[in-house]
Amino acid sequence: MEKETTTNAPAVAPYAQTQNESQAVQWPNGATMQVLAMGAQTGDAVGFMQSTYPPGTGFPMHIHHNEHETLYILEGKLLFVAGEDFRVEAEPGTFIFGPRGMAHGFRALGSVPTRLVESFLPAGLEKFFSSLDEMAGMDPVRMKAMYNVEVVGPIPE
Repeated sequence: MEKETTTNAPAVAPYAQTQNESQAVQWPNGATMQVLAMGAQTGDAVGFMQSTYPPGTGFPMHIHHNEHETLYILEGKLLFVAGEDFRVEAEPGTFIFGPRGMAHGFRALGSVPTRLVESFLPAGLEKFFSSLDEMAGMDPVRMKAMYNVEVVGPIPE
């Protein structure tokens, strides 16, 4: 007897987008976020975006309860802190993996903006960065309720 196999995975088609095909969203602190792939385009496998952070800006310590986060530094320098002991000053060409469930945060260092690409695995969190309305105030209570991301404090010095 032949066994029939089925899958619950959504149908996924090839997808491509140039940098000019999506709107960059600018935060009040001068950082810009440009979502390049949403879960809808990747079968919810990954959300992907390009970000630029002016010197001194970044994201406070936070915990993703649903997804892993990756960062790849294109330009500038970034301080990335995770857990109690992981701390790296990342320069162009550096890949960083931030596992779900572990507090982490980052800040642009130096005198020039830091540009990087970020991904969220599985997809979902990229929706937060898709519009200013969505990012309104980056309220920690709202982030926890809507995206299961918990802001836990500033980046340790």
